[in-house]
Amino acid sequence: MNNLQRIGGLSAVLFGVTLLAATILLVPPFVNMPADAYQAENVTARLAFAASLGTGARAMTVTGFALQILAAPLILPALLALYTLLRGSQPVHALLALAFSALGPIFLLLMYMGGFVFLATATGFGAAGPEEQVARAAAYAAHERFSAVSEAVSWWFFGIGLVLFAFALRRAGFPRWLVLFGGILGALGALAALGTLVASQPVPLLALPGLLLNIWAIATGITLYRLKPRP
Repeated sequence: MNNLQRIGGLSAVLFGVTLLAATILLVPPFVNMPADAYQAENVTARLAFAASLGTGARAMTVTGFALQILAAPLILPALLALYTLLRGSQPVHALLALAFSALGPIFLLLMYMGGFVFLATATGFGAAGPEEQVARAAAYAAHERFSAVSEAVSWWFFGIGLVLFAFALRRAGFPRWLVLFGGILGALGALAALGTLVASQPVPLLALPGLLLNIWAIATGITLYRLKPRP
């Protein structure tokens, strides 16, 4: 078996599993967040809630954010393995797919770093004076928008890359359902990215593609690892 193919497969599985683990860790601390804190414009409520997290909940949150950052670059070896697999038969599609999709994790990493900015801004928020709270909320609102744009740009590039990979993978021995799933996921992510970019406030349009990405990564990784090299 091609070593890059093996490494890419393991890396893709690790990417998906790590992001799923991060999600599992991040859900419990925020399950009791007040409903008004989910309103896009209510930054103050989100910061106040984060400031009120106990030691255990804060530790879970920090670990979850750290796992997200660690996971982001893990998809790159898988993308390179897909390119290597396809460059002989589909050189143009493979190169374009790699060029677009490899830009995605860079912006994804920028978005994930926002988690620590969130916690840092929330620290001591309840004890701060009214003016400082307003200043912090304004600064973090701007950062939330930056994070939303980073996520959208990430999915715009990555979504187009997935669609291109789907076209090229049709004759590469990949399961038909996985090829179709990857193409639909890419198109859905790219369209949701456009919706996020034109929205006046951050909207969770990319939540579903983000969850489905973990499934695609794990399935693609297993397929890459088990796929026999073509003659």
